[in-house]
Amino acid sequence: FARGWSQPENLGSAINTEFHEEYPVLSRDGRTLWLSGGGRLGTATRDGTDGRFRLGPELSGPVNLGATWESEPRFSGDESILVFSSARGTDPDDLDLWMSSRV
Repeated sequence: FARGWSQPENLGSAINTEFHEEYPVLSRDGRTLWLSGGGRLGTATRDGTDGRFRLGPELSGPVNLGATWESEPRFSGDESILVFSSARGTDPDDLDLWMSSRV
């Protein structure tokens, strides 16, 4: 692969669902993966036993309230703020940026 990088490895069916997974963001400690797929934001976590990610529950509360499309999660440097695209308005084709703070 590219000089200085290992061969890419498919994260498997625990992460790669029937949806179109995209826009991965890895936490600074490398244990949480945020991603969007099928218009929903989600998380995957891994522990130290085998190093594999396991898909977590779909986000709830202020981050995902059932909008028709949410994607492209990005974190502030200290991971206290999440910014993402969402079609929460009246036009499902109109994506706007939304922000949520860690509570």
